[in-house]
Amino acid sequence: MSFIKKIFGKNNSSKDDEGFNWLIVGLGNPGEEYDNTRHNIGFEAINFIAEKNNILFTHNNNSLTTKLKINNNNILLCKPLSFMNRSGSPIKYFLEKYQINAEKLIIISDDINLPLGKIRIRKKGSSGGHNGLKSIIKHLDTENFMRIRIGIENPGKIDTTDYVLGKFKRSEKKLLEESLFKVDRIYESLIINGIQKTMQNFN
Repeated sequence: MSFIKKIFGKNNSSKDDEGFNWLIVGLGNPGEEYDNTRHNIGFEAINFIAEKNNILFTHNNNSLTTKLKINNNNILLCKPLSFMNRSGSPIKYFLEKYQINAEKLIIISDDINLPLGKIRIRKKGSSGGHNGLKSIIKHLDTENFMRIRIGIENPGKIDTTDYVLGKFKRSEKKLLEESLFKVDRIYESLIINGIQKTMQNFN
């Protein structure tokens, strides 16, 4: 079971046609068998943000979405239910539906090349071998979108697929929760202060 409580139900707004100028997506795989796995840390981050703001998810175009407002920014939070390697399709749908520029897309994902719990912010870049990012780049035909990458470094010689789909250990819980608190500060800073200042403060 996930260490961050899931929130489902009615959305926090009845207006489905309101505009959004930011899209924040946490990457993961749907289904209870993937709860608390390393590859699903993006889902956990979105759950954390939703729980903190007391907002609920609703099903929307093969995704779970909810709405958030910071200052004058309308933000759509999203967890695609299309599986990791097909994440690009629903993301493209929401960007086009709400006419959100890809430069105002923030992707939260795991990164096996970073130490456990370490966070790295990037303005753009390649997929780094991450299947979710590969799908997004392919569907959007651009690498110009922001990423918040959370480290899940493999310290041993476990097969990569087995490792990322493995469960977090109980001993790792505190470090990971600290990472989620930091992600919560980072996404707000990206929206309010911009990418350069946020990178200077948090990288």
